[in-house]
Amino acid sequence: MPELKNQDQSETAKSLKKADSEKSSGGAQLDYIVGLRGVRSKEPTESEKSRNAKARKKLPLIVDIIITLLVLAMVAGVAGGAYYLFRYFSMDYESVHIEYSFAVKCEENASEYQSAARKELYLDIDGSTVYFGRITSVSISKDNTLAVFTVDVTAKYKGDDGYYLGDQRVAVGSDYMLRIEDRTVSGTIVELSGGK
Repeated sequence: MPELKNQDQSETAKSLKKADSEKSSGGAQLDYIVGLRGVRSKEPTESEKSRNAKARKKLPLIVDIIITLLVLAMVAGVAGGAYYLFRYFSMDYESVHIEYSFAVKCEENASEYQSAARKELYLDIDGSTVYFGRITSVSISKDNTLAVFTVDVTAKYKGDDGYYLGDQRVAVGSDYMLRIEDRTVSGTIVELSGGK
């Protein structure tokens, strides 16, 4: 009989373990334990959902409108800025024919430049050469110390920026060191006509 007692006890122990494991996996016992500890479950109840909705509704309609207007203003500002930057940096130059006078001071004899008529002027800058036009005539001052070249050239023109030859701006008062064939001359633009 002692064998039966041991067998009954072991079967009872197994059935109790099984019953305990089934209880622990059940949701009722978990809810009970959560309630005893004062810990809330992760899913909000209906009252908590309504409180969250009320908190969101407390934000006045005018604040939503102001936020929307600010976002629209930022988008419009970005679009407008991009348009004006594109217009400013775009290459919308037009080609125009201009004539300018280039005055060269001479220390010795200005008449040596008389032979420069119908020759071409170039500007050498940073290893590249920019065409500065063809000399149509040369005028020498009475005291023989100043030679004035009249030059024809097609330049790029943009409304507010003025005239350009390559990347060099052509304007009255600009000083340049130009090359005529193998001779270098330094002078100033004293007159500009034609174009727009």
